[in-house]
Amino acid sequence: MKIFSRARIHYFILCVLMLPLGLLLVNPLPSSAQQSQLSARTVVNRTRAYMSHAGGVRLHFHCKALGLYNYSGDMLIKDNKSMLISERHTVWNNGQVAWALDKAKNTVTISNPKNEQNNRIADQLAIVDNCDLTIASAGNNWRITLKPRTRMGFFNRGEVLIDKKTYYPTQLRLRYLTIWITVNISNFSLQEYPDALFTFDRKKYPTAKIIDKR
Repeated sequence: MKIFSRARIHYFILCVLMLPLGLLLVNPLPSSAQQSQLSARTVVNRTRAYMSHAGGVRLHFHCKALGLYNYSGDMLIKDNKSMLISERHTVWNNGQVAWALDKAKNTVTISNPKNEQNNRIADQLAIVDNCDLTIASAGNNWRITLKPRTRMGFFNRGEVLIDKKTYYPTQLRLRYLTIWITVNISNFSLQEYPDALFTFDRKKYPTAKIIDKR
């Protein structure tokens, strides 16, 4: 099923985690008494501030759908650059070129990220800006619900869980038609990554077959 291709899962994780809702207005974190009055956009904007950390962020994800699809790994994000590391694949994206290593096949596929659906970060802006956001308490997390105001393809609902203390994302749930895709997030941390990390180093994979699809 095309909607559950690894490329699209990478797209969902990368785009939704970025949640580009505009610049965060810097002010002190609210006290417990004030938290009940936080707006959904205020909470999400605080999370976006961490996701936009200048040095980059790292997180572990576990994606599942229908109880049949399971995909897990680590994602590194810095500005418009990203790196996905899983048991079988490693994907580098320096914002200009993307390299996808298939460890089982020993192949590296090169593509233009600007033309790849899984890297159209700007497209997610339309999704978020076209959604009404609501907030509710869910244990140690805030649950942010996204409901599109108008038809947006197969996407019809989203939920983001955000830790009340750290404002780090802990779970994403996206519904396409009647199917939910769930992404559990753990080990979120702020980093100081060099830009070179997001570029494929041919010297480390001298025997890999290169497939250039640019």
